[in-house]
Amino acid sequence: MKSVRSQVCFGPCSTLSSTTMAAHLRQTRQARRKTRVPRVFRDRSNPLEDLDVDEVFDRYRFRPNTIIYLLGLLDLTRETARNCAVPPLLQLLVCLRFLATGAMHLLVGDSLNISRSTAGRCIRAVSLQISKLSGRFIKFPVGGDAVRAKEAFGNIAGQNDGADVRRHIIQTFFSR
Repeated sequence: MKSVRSQVCFGPCSTLSSTTMAAHLRQTRQARRKTRVPRVFRDRSNPLEDLDVDEVFDRYRFRPNTIIYLLGLLDLTRETARNCAVPPLLQLLVCLRFLATGAMHLLVGDSLNISRSTAGRCIRAVSLQISKLSGRFIKFPVGGDAVRAKEAFGNIAGQNDGADVRRHIIQTFFSR
């Protein structure tokens, strides 16, 4: 009675023994190692130069000047042994596109000619840098200001057009 291993067929010849099969698999692996995978160089053009101001705003929800300002605040340079590192501006644009659209990493990467995994790394790096800046830009009211803000938002919750909300926010937070 033959063993189950020798009855399994892995190709055109069904009478291979286990030693012959191992030799065949070894040769196949060696042949794969010898074939060179061609390098892919992707276009890394600057979308801020190619698009006008309104198109940039539609895609990233920020104006070009604001994107450049954000780029100055973030430290997105990484030490890498690769020749084609993703530039900091492109990293920021990938993250902003993801946050603006909520699309999957694959779609965001395809729109900017980078891979899905690279898009995920860019989104993570930029998000971490932005979270480090939260203390500089996000201020919550404390003490009496917190109580007044809570009461004011409760009073204007029923308004439909939002004019009172905007007016209250401007008076409360920008008239300091």
